[in-house]
Amino acid sequence: MVGIFLGKQFCNNGYGTDAMRALVKFIFNEMNLHKISLTTYGFNKRAIRSYEKVGFKVEGVLKENIYREGQYHDELIMSIFKEEWKSLSDDEPVRI
Repeated sequence: MVGIFLGKQFCNNGYGTDAMRALVKFIFNEMNLHKISLTTYGFNKRAIRSYEKVGFKVEGVLKENIYREGQYHDELIMSIFKEEWKSLSDDEPVRI
C-alpha cells in the first residue's frame, strides 16, 4: 500500500502525479514488487484522475465506507501490476 499527501498550495501543478510516478518506478525497479495498491475516496476526483494517469485501476469499491460532511462515501481500492506498468509509455519525465 502506498499513499501521498500534498498541501493545498501544491495542488493542480502535477506534483502529485509526478510523485506517484517516481514512487511506482522505485517500487517496481528497486524493490521488485509485483503489485502496488492504494485507497482513496470517491469524492476525491483529482486523486483518482492522478492515479489513473500513472496507470492505477479501480480494483474494488467499499460502498459507503466513510461518513463525511453529512453523507456516506465510497472508498476505492486501486492497484497497478508491474507488467501493466512496464507496458505503459515511460516517455513522460519525472520531475524531482
